[in-house]
Amino acid sequence: MTVYVDGLFYKGSGIGRYYEFLVSGLSKRGINIVTAVPERLKDSFLKQFSANSIVEPIFVPYEKFALKSFTSQSNLLRSLENKVDWFLYPHINLPMFVPKNTFVTVHDLIPLTAYWDGSKAKASFFRSLVSRAVRRAYRIIAVSETTESQLVTMFPRSKDKTVVIYESYEERLGRIASTLDERSVDGSYFLYVGNRKRHKNLGRVIEALSKIDGKNIKFVIAGQKDGAVPDEIETQVKDLNLGNSVLFFVNPSDEILASLYKGARFLIQPSLIEGFGLPPLEALSLGTPVLLSNIPIFREIYEGAAEYFDPLSVEDIAQKIVKWCDEDAERLFRAERVAHVLAKFNREKILDQYVALLRG
Repeated sequence: MTVYVDGLFYKGSGIGRYYEFLVSGLSKRGINIVTAVPERLKDSFLKQFSANSIVEPIFVPYEKFALKSFTSQSNLLRSLENKVDWFLYPHINLPMFVPKNTFVTVHDLIPLTAYWDGSKAKASFFRSLVSRAVRRAYRIIAVSETTESQLVTMFPRSKDKTVVIYESYEERLGRIASTLDERSVDGSYFLYVGNRKRHKNLGRVIEALSKIDGKNIKFVIAGQKDGAVPDEIETQVKDLNLGNSVLFFVNPSDEILASLYKGARFLIQPSLIEGFGLPPLEALSLGTPVLLSNIPIFREIYEGAAEYFDPLSVEDIAQKIVKWCDEDAERLFRAERVAHVLAKFNREKILDQYVALLRG
């Protein structure tokens, strides 16, 4: 079997990790992979996947969201129709031409909710992408039951096409962490991994940190940042004189990220809404406890393996941070409950579901 897996989001944060999981996992199951990757990422891709002989990369001169990708990729897909059994998109950004045997993945519908902080034009464009994906796809993969419920409510036509297959964590981070001796940050700290969009709710964590007196607490923020100028979070840190307490790692390498997870006292994920929320799963897989906002998706995914807080309450966030910084580290990590969650999202179990879907 040969599957085309679209790689325009390679090295993107959430979807990028999901893509790496698919390429690595499906190829190890003996499925031939053809994938289009932006040519600027050629060196990174070859470093990661060159040893895998059944992964065939096609390096293309366009990027995700580019108009050229909408048109040029159509020519590529037409050329692959007789070679590929299935076309798998780890996202909803379909090109002009969509083969009839195409799977698309819906991670979340945040731009269509009250938590969206972008323009109405972008929300409208996103709606059109989802609507088109629902119409054109053979099957739709939702990464959680929460996402499936939202999708079916907003786009009823998707009901008979949609299947839930959860995300899984990439074991590569664990292998990297096991080889690390040096820490990326000295001393005790808690960690956030992800972008800085407003629905991530980082502002309330920064505000909570400013209200904690007499504690030498470091907060590390690791992930993507939009633009080169200081953003809202960096400005807030400066205005609250927290420059010595908040550290930023922009677009960290896997080596740095593994080190940050491994060295953190705990991970905090304060989101107001998510489609899945992968960083807490990565943290748990590396033995790092997680403190999460009390939202439906996190309850669905992490059950009793985490402790939860009210994401709208600065006071509750501050109290939980203090409690978790004072608590004995071993008591924070709920080993039996964590084992249950990791088993639920076991890599091989999730891959079994993909293989069954592709062979079904």
